[in-house]
Amino acid sequence: MLRARIADILDEVDQMREQSINVSPAMFRDPPLLDILAELGDTMPDSKVRITALKVNEPDERTDDWVTVAGEVKNEAVFADVVDKLKRSPMFRMDDEPDYRMEGGKSTFRIRLKRPAPGVGSIEEEPEDGQEGSG
Repeated sequence: MLRARIADILDEVDQMREQSINVSPAMFRDPPLLDILAELGDTMPDSKVRITALKVNEPDERTDDWVTVAGEVKNEAVFADVVDKLKRSPMFRMDDEPDYRMEGGKSTFRIRLKRPAPGVGSIEEEPEDGQEGSG
């Protein structure tokens, strides 16, 4: 069923291209913004984290950073829990240690998240016709 839906989307893209409407396949590679926000909301609940800035780069941007989140946390233990959850999330990859500062009685942070490694959770990994591989 998923492959049929993918084929339908690719047909729609081809039809748009025939009409001189340029659609980059890159826009379909990233999860929808609402999925990203839901994952961040689950990981950083309002009761523990106050997000002060959020930036999501477009799929075709050349930067390695995909999502940047800045905010405040109640304490270092809460921050450690947030970082642990983000590192385990299949939606993100965290290669660099996040910035964490205690200034003026506030615990602030900046976290840079990257797209998952190529192929992780991608459709291309699924074997066709239920077979385990072609080799």
